[in-house]
Amino acid sequence: MTLSDYTDSYQFFFFHQDYVEFGKFCKPGLFIMLKGKVQKRYNSETLEFKVSQMELLSEVRKNHVKSFTLQLPLGTIDEQIIHELDTIMKRDKGSAILRFMIFDEDHHIQLFSRNTKIMVTDELIRFLDEHPEIAYRIN
Repeated sequence: MTLSDYTDSYQFFFFHQDYVEFGKFCKPGLFIMLKGKVQKRYNSETLEFKVSQMELLSEVRKNHVKSFTLQLPLGTIDEQIIHELDTIMKRDKGSAILRFMIFDEDHHIQLFSRNTKIMVTDELIRFLDEHPEIAYRIN
């Protein structure tokens, strides 16, 4: 399989069980994420990147986001922001823990929601991009 991005390409060779496991991803046009490690090649001193996990890029956000932190300046919190965030988050329930860091010039407080878990969706990111005063961190 030859994996290409905007700057380079790299060839991977899959044998035996690796081919059975990763062969389904060896199709042109798929966007994938690889995980692996650099190790010595079998019967050689040269190094290779050994793939240990492969998944569709479209599934990464759903499978790997553990928590989502909103960083809100105290002065920007109003009923409209709360209502819009609440609507988006209730519609898109998921498994990511929702955290808040609310701050002003002198203090900050960190909170998390015990009963609301969210999915980080394009709609949520778009909303936050439209409100640059609200920063966010994906963990």
